[in-house]
Formats: sequence, structure tokens, C-alpha cells
Amino acid sequence: MVKTSIVILTYNSAKYIDKLIKSIYKFNKDSDFEIIVVDNASSDDTVQIVKKLGEKVRFFGNGSNHGFARGINIGA
Repeated sequence: MVKTSIVILTYNSAKYIDKLIKSIYKFNKDSDFEIIVVDNASSDDTVQIVKKLGEKVRFFGNGSNHGFARGINIGA
């Protein structure tokens, strides 16, 4: 079986990240996957929310906002 990696880049996404990750769990119960969240120095509660979301979530926090392309590359 192939493992799927889902890379999510966040920046001040506290309002959305919980629902997004929970929907991935809901619709992929029979899949082998991991979720990689890269945070570009959020100033809201994004980091705290992500760290509570489960064992399949790998978190990488950037010390500053590196922009979309670099953030996604870090996740990859």
C-alpha cells in the first residue's frame, strides 16, 4: 500500500485548520496517510490547534513567514 503525504501550509489559519484536518481524517479512514503542517509564523492559535490534532499530523514551525513556495518545499 502506498502512503500518501498531505502537505498543508498555514499562516494564521486557526479559524479553518481544525475543520480541514478533521475532514481529512473523516474521508480517509481506510487510507494510509500522514498530514504535514508547515506554519509560517502564525500569530494566532494555529500552532496550538495543530499540535492537538492527532498522531498522523507532523508539524514544522517556521520562525518567520517564508512565503508559499518555500513553505511547501519545507513540507515536501
